[in-house]
Amino acid sequence: MRLALEAAAAVDHHVLLLRDEVDLATIEALIRSRFGGAWPQDEFTIAAGPETSFSGPYDVDEGVRGALGLPAWAERAVVAHVPTVRGGPLPEGLAGVDPIFDAYPRALPEGVELEALRFLVAAARRLAGAVLCAGAGLVVPRPNQDCDLIWFSPIWLDPDALRAQLAPVLGPVRSSLQDADALGVEETVMASYALYGLDVPLDVHVEAADLVPAAVAAFDWAADGAVAYHVRYAGDLETDLAFGPLSDVEAAEIAQAALAAARACRAIGDLAPGVVTDDDGFLLELATE
Repeated sequence: MRLALEAAAAVDHHVLLLRDEVDLATIEALIRSRFGGAWPQDEFTIAAGPETSFSGPYDVDEGVRGALGLPAWAERAVVAHVPTVRGGPLPEGLAGVDPIFDAYPRALPEGVELEALRFLVAAARRLAGAVLCAGAGLVVPRPNQDCDLIWFSPIWLDPDALRAQLAPVLGPVRSSLQDADALGVEETVMASYALYGLDVPLDVHVEAADLVPAAVAAFDWAADGAVAYHVRYAGDLETDLAFGPLSDVEAAEIAQAALAAARACRAIGDLAPGVVTDDDGFLLELATE
């Protein structure tokens, strides 16, 4: 049995729009990785909390695309079932910062509604999709380029050991501890540190993460927290929550940074086994070269 999206029903819901090649298992994995304890309500619906569930996937035909003004590639949809929870208006000066808030400037989503919208946008970024915000049009995030990754492990690596491990990937590496020494800061009081690639535009920030994504918290070794190795693209292009197309030059630079980020995570994992997520907390498998 396949479900078909109806335009009249869709306008009252937030809807994740996807290409046909995205399968149900992938969608379920994203929901479960974002919402700890998600459970199936029926064969088409997964509950993410007492007030939040997601149903689908629905087929989206040409008539529905035309009625709702959807892009031609939108062939599948996942519908969020969540109450409307709104707060105050968008503060002056914050327009253009967050596309979800821009969609509802008179009364900003909050609570479980905002949590569901954040998930839909993150899933759209992960799956190269878009989000139809109820009564407010499309949000189309730039697809995740995987040049900002987080390696989670129960093991804290000594700065010198990590620096030596990353040197084959990043080339010469500068440490934040060098800056601390110059300022006379005692190393013993530092709860985190960072390494900066001088030849490759990647930074690695290391810190204890008491709060970890639901997908990571499911591992026994992360029950009491974990060490987070944030591998970040350090070029001029802004990648966090980015929207709009990349130029060919930008795309090539980001692609090279993504390869380097995967290499850096594999190098970290050789000394500190663990798992890797993207910035949205979705578990990943590192691409092979």
